[in-house]
Amino acid sequence: MIAAAKVTSKGQVTIPKEIRKFLLVQTGTVIVFEKENDQVFIRPHKTLKAYRGMLKGFGKTASFEEIRNTAKKAVGKRAGGGKK
Repeated sequence: MIAAAKVTSKGQVTIPKEIRKFLLVQTGTVIVFEKENDQVFIRPHKTLKAYRGMLKGFGKTASFEEIRNTAKKAVGKRAGGGKK
């Protein structure tokens, strides 16, 4: 997917709709920019609030491995199943 956006005089950019949809970005979402060598990556910042309710249905008897697997699946679904 390729998308372009114009930078305003204040250094602001509107994230194209397709990219917002892919990243599940909504009003108020904090975006993180990561520089690695000569590339910059953009991703939504995950807070604890983003993980709220992911472990519903698990009682105190859930093992660490069960909790970890459920969290991984939920994060994968939110990321659209795409590669990082």
